[in-house]
Amino acid sequence: MTAPLPEPPQPTLQIVEVDVLGADRMAIAVRCLETMRLGAEFHRTDRRGQVMHLTVVEIRRYPSVPPVPVVHPPHAARVILTGAGAGQLRLRPWGIIKGRNPAG
Repeated sequence: MTAPLPEPPQPTLQIVEVDVLGADRMAIAVRCLETMRLGAEFHRTDRRGQVMHLTVVEIRRYPSVPPVPVVHPPHAARVILTGAGAGQLRLRPWGIIKGRNPAG
């Protein structure tokens, strides 16, 4: 009998700073608490109770270095999230968000 495979880590981020880049795009500076990969999804609820789906489309560890596909704890990164209405969402510094990494 084989043991079940462990669940992959859920990307967990501590927000440091939030920059709205447009109606459907935001950048957040984060501290990584659990491994996050490009394509990770986060679901947040706005002030009206609407669920917003956000997808990680870019991870940058340093401004002058090309984007990376993954960030591991305890590193920090600047993450670009996209999703309908992302610019309206109010994420607060020092808050924690959890999501789901893409399969694979």
